[in-house]
Amino acid sequence: MTLNVHMQASNHLEIPRIVGSLSTATPIVTEHSHGLREIVVSDSVCEGRAKDLIPMAQHLLADPQRLIALQNSARQAFEWYYQNACTLLQDACHEIKRRATDLHG
Repeated sequence: MTLNVHMQASNHLEIPRIVGSLSTATPIVTEHSHGLREIVVSDSVCEGRAKDLIPMAQHLLADPQRLIALQNSARQAFEWYYQNACTLLQDACHEIKRRATDLHG
């Protein structure tokens, strides 16, 4: 089983790595990040202080049933995230096409 541990002060690089981890059903242990909970609504992302990350990861690795539950949660979170991202992109493409048609007849 795998577990992704991040230590970083800013979330501008963290979010793509978290989404990447979720896409492989990998639970994440990370520092608190502004806005993370609004983007990733999943208990597969475990947040804590930097000094607590290693013990948190060790605790999760020592509990295989909890880790499997977090992996399932990560998979579901990615499917939700992916579906919403696809819908938003599709809607944006339709709007661009509509506006282009309005401009050029």
